[in-house]
Amino acid sequence: MRKIFFILIVLASTYSFAQNNIDSRLTELFPSEYIQSLSQERINVLEYELDHSYIILDNFEKNESLPILYKRNMQTKEITTETVTNFDINTFNVLNYAYEKKYDNRTYYKLGNTGKTIVFYSIKEFTKNYNLTK
Repeated sequence: MRKIFFILIVLASTYSFAQNNIDSRLTELFPSEYIQSLSQERINVLEYELDHSYIILDNFEKNESLPILYKRNMQTKEITTETVTNFDINTFNVLNYAYEKKYDNRTYYKLGNTGKTIVFYSIKEFTKNYNLTK
């Protein structure tokens, strides 16, 4: 009986430890039940996407002709008219926004009136970069 109790305690503590290591930007967006339903690989990909799926350019010459990056309501999945007003790389959560990624080409969006451009790596580039981190 003690062995079973000990095994249950170890499993429960391992599970709670693993849940604590999830990037807080994911836990702010998604309910814990949803995150718990994801495989560890999917969580790793989402965490990688938070910081490594894009680059930020200052004063990109074609910025004015680019589409604007708008926020997405995570509960309804609808795209809002809210855009980036004050860009801070330390608090920016790319998963809050509606963007499209193409397989072979990068996609570009204007970050509101900040003068910055966000460039999303193609799916092919992202996958290659992610696989190099393993």
